Amino acid sequence: MRVLYYLVFSLICVSCSKTEDENTELVGVWVWEESSGGIDGKTITPESSGINQEVYITQDSLQLTVNGNLEFETRYRIENRESIIFNEIREMIIYEENNLKQIIELQGDILYLIGDCNDCMINKYTKD
Repeated sequence: MRVLYYLVFSLICVSCSKTEDENTELVGVWVWEESSGGIDGKTITPESSGINQEVYITQDSLQLTVNGNLEFETRYRIENRESIIFNEIREMIIYEENNLKQIIELQGDILYLIGDCNDCMINKYTKD
């Protein structure tokens, strides 16, 4: 259960604005590959945790499913904000439901969502 908490919290822990046309690279289905970091510095994978996650991103909303069940759904916005952990402006996704944020790093078909807080997780996804 603790692993699931870290995964959901790190996904939720995600900031200036882009137009809808500028975030089209994010749109799609993203399959969770691994999460690393956190207070204990572990790497967690679907194999090690028994958890399969997918993130469904549209132009303005995001859904997280865990083992096929909807766990979280929210609208979001993309902004450039000062990062707490990098001490520079970084592109972030901000969740409307709770105003939490994650740094976005997109490398082709690989998406990293990095919680912008001390001891947050780095989540790696591949595009389905």
